Amino acid sequence: MVIASGGIAMALSYLTRYDAVACIAAAGVTTYRRAPAPPRLRRALLGLLLVSGPGLASFVGWAVASWLITGLPFAQFSSQYGNTAFLAQSGLATSDFGGRTGRR
Repeated sequence: MVIASGGIAMALSYLTRYDAVACIAAAGVTTYRRAPAPPRLRRALLGLLLVSGPGLASFVGWAVASWLITGLPFAQFSSQYGNTAFLAQSGLATSDFGGRTGRR
């Protein structure tokens, strides 16, 4: 029960801050690496489902809802009101998801 409640807490934290994706991924990797050796894959998948499953569902659900509403799955980054627009307006260097940086 504690493991599932931790997964649910991470899913709810993703709805608050996008930084929680790193926490959800780290919990999934840790769960896999700590699984006992003999039936490792089966136990790791079950743990991964319990720990990172709610966070993944939250991530996918939020992206689908954003896509249905705005037409962009991650509008918070790429829209005219997103992070990139704020950085461009302030004159700071911006980067896109392809890794290119520059002044806009």
